[in-house]
Amino acid sequence: MTRQQLFENIKRKQSFLCVGLGTDMKKVPQHLVERGEREADFDVLFEFNKAIIDATAPYCIAYKPNLAFYEAHGVKGWMAFEKTVRYIREQHPDQFIIADAKRGDIGNTSKLYARTFFEEMDVEANSLWTATTQADWLTLSPTHAEGSCRLTVTAAANDWIEKRETTIQLSSAKGVRRMITVQQLGGDIPIPDNADNERPQFARRKKP
Repeated sequence: MTRQQLFENIKRKQSFLCVGLGTDMKKVPQHLVERGEREADFDVLFEFNKAIIDATAPYCIAYKPNLAFYEAHGVKGWMAFEKTVRYIREQHPDQFIIADAKRGDIGNTSKLYARTFFEEMDVEANSLWTATTQADWLTLSPTHAEGSCRLTVTAAANDWIEKRETTIQLSSAKGVRRMITVQQLGGDIPIPDNADNERPQFARRKKP
């Protein structure tokens, strides 16, 4: 979303409302929690967020998910976060999305802030598949699924001058394998260099 699009949305709705999505499981309605206990595929965090989004979309101009509430639930939390962002983009594309991912500390520790970048690619399959990598600076989500799915690649910041490179291996239950190369330049926070999903690259952000 561009600055002008955001400004036009503010004028159209006569609103500056930004809705926070820091979903605390202790405050989620009990009927959703109980359904999540009964149904393994029911994503409580996402379903609660979805209800909030649908109820408030006509009145707000932005959503701000707080990553701390999702990180606390591990992989399932990250998946709920990703589904929440995807739902907003697909069902309410006029909304601005703010990731509340602030990190803070003092002294030299501040140089070790966790900094990540998300790159997504669509995986088309008609069977069970897995995604693996040997790189400790990459996180894949999900690492396995059945059928077509969107794979999210999270790369930690590269604080070294030299670029680094690794591969992601996609393997299907039918024995089909596909290798995807990932490159990341050294320097500041990694940002996307292009939109080529088969060869995600990361480039150095220009310093002010």
